[in-house]
Amino acid sequence: MILKDKIGSDSALILNVDDASVTAGPNSFTSTKSDGNYINGPLSISSDFTKIRFGALYKFNPLLANTIPSTVITPIPVLEVRTPVKEAAGLLAIAGMVLGSL
Repeated sequence: MILKDKIGSDSALILNVDDASVTAGPNSFTSTKSDGNYINGPLSISSDFTKIRFGALYKFNPLLANTIPSTVITPIPVLEVRTPVKEAAGLLAIAGMVLGSL
């Protein structure tokens, strides 16, 4: 399915079974089941950099905000492991309810 405001418009919403695209000329956001998400064009993230998560476990180290350089003598890692404890506790509670009802 393709949705456009006008027939000749550069902006469109394209929906298929395996992917979805929102396009506006050269800028677009595409999400596919097989390859993930693509962002074309300028990107702005309005969030504190310590709230950006990579995968499920890694976040930026908050010490990077101090602008102290990492050296051989005092290495400062860029990423740190942060387990999603709140989410894990919620999953355990749900699992307990499900197992208790069996």
